[in-house]
Amino acid sequence: MKMSVSYDEYDKALVEQCAFNIAAMATVVETNFDYYAQDDFRVRKPDILIETEGDFVEGQEFTVQARLKNPLPKPLTKPMFVLEGPGLSQPIKMPLKGNVLPEAETQVSCKLTPKTSGEKTIVAKFQSRELEDVDGFKVIHVRPKTDSTNKPESNN
Repeated sequence: MKMSVSYDEYDKALVEQCAFNIAAMATVVETNFDYYAQDDFRVRKPDILIETEGDFVEGQEFTVQARLKNPLPKPLTKPMFVLEGPGLSQPIKMPLKGNVLPEAETQVSCKLTPKTSGEKTIVAKFQSRELEDVDGFKVIHVRPKTDSTNKPESNN
């Protein structure tokens, strides 16, 4: 058996974790056996795609872009991205101008400068009145900067 539920039917009933609980009961006619099953599942939220431009070198700036497509059949109001990453002491809050229309894609861009080398994670979060707790992340490997003053001396 297949049962379709439209967004309009479940939108107002969703709670914080976007969880559903479905229960089914059936009777096997030949044996008069009653069967009951239930399952919990969550509505899958979209992922934020994070792209980068430039090299990942300690002390050198690179560009980060975060992109999201509105999966809902209505506009997203008061939309905002929040980015966290290497070289940031505080998250960057980036409110968007206007609404994000249904099926429309929106994106933001910023520059980051890693202060230290090693494995780092860029995290992007998105929130609006209609869609919350959407996130994405990208792991990068920051190389140490090369110091030109520490070159080995040649013997002449």
